[in-house]
Amino acid sequence: MLNGFINATMIFFFCTKAIEPQAFDEEGRTAGRDMLGVTMYTCVVWVVNLQMALAIRYFTLIQHIFIWGSIAFWYLFLLAYGAMPPKFSTNVYQVFIETLATSPSFWAVTFFVAISTLIPYFTFSVIQMWFFPMYHQMVQWIRYERKTNATE
Repeated sequence: MLNGFINATMIFFFCTKAIEPQAFDEEGRTAGRDMLGVTMYTCVVWVVNLQMALAIRYFTLIQHIFIWGSIAFWYLFLLAYGAMPPKFSTNVYQVFIETLATSPSFWAVTFFVAISTLIPYFTFSVIQMWFFPMYHQMVQWIRYERKTNATE
């Protein structure tokens, strides 16, 4: 729970500070809150899926499909929703194509936020594993120790 709060806080402040000098489209309009919302949610999608991928010890094909597919689905959704007429997509009409996809700062913010939110996740995981291990982690550690001692 604390990790989720830290991630949400980091995503919010990093995105708002990075998107503060808002990008403009070809007609000089700013994307504003729509651009900020899409950037924040893109970061959320990446962070959640990367943390899921890091928590998995053994990957199966279905896990790869769902983890990486959900990231791909988010970008496909942005393309499809932005391509709808403004009657349906309202303020988000072409915000990804015109404003975000062409902006290097969007991609840099997404990458920076995803990496920086993984640092507390790793730190928490290491501290929890070393000092407050759960029962299944203790069993995994004992199995690992047996395996390494048997091969020596």
